[in-house]
Parts: sequence; C-alpha cells; structure tokens
Amino acid sequence: KFRKKVDELLLEKKKTKCKVESLEESVTANQKIIDVLSKEKKENHLAIEKLQQSVKLYEEKVTIILQEKDRIDFERSKLEKTTEKCRKEADEILKEKEEI
Repeated sequence: KFRKKVDELLLEKKKTKCKVESLEESVTANQKIIDVLSKEKKENHLAIEKLQQSVKLYEEKVTIILQEKDRIDFERSKLEKTTEKCRKEADEILKEKEEI
C-alpha cells in the first residue's frame, strides 16, 4: 500500500514537472512576443513622430503660401486701383484734347 502511494506521488511529480516545463516554455514564447511587440511599438512611435514633423512642415509651408497669396492679392488690388486711376486720367486728357 505504501509503495502504491509512493508510485502515485512520483507520477504526480512527473506530471507537475511536465506542466511546469510547459508553462516555462509558454512564458519564454510570450516574452519573445512581448519583445517583438515592444520593438514594433518603438518603431511605430518613431514613425508617428516623423509624420508629425512632416505635418508641421507642411503646415508651415501652407502658411507661407497663404501669406504670399495675400501679398499678391494686395499688390493686384493696388495695381487695379492704379490702372483705374490712369484710365480716368487718360479719359480726362482725351476729353481736354477734344475740347481744344
């Protein structure tokens, strides 16, 4: 009876050892997965930073372009006013010539 109990305990010990080894393998595999995911997370973070820098750069370029557009619109408006003034002066000069 005692021998039977010892055999049962030894068998239980072997089963427990196998379970522990299996769990250790799972832990090792999971750690490798965690390492890969951590590396991917760092790479994604760097990619996000680069994209944010690109967006900021494009926003700055758009701001410069809009400022240049405003300046061009202002210059165009000045030229249109000057052109209109010159036309009026030319019309007046022509009228004066006709009167003479």
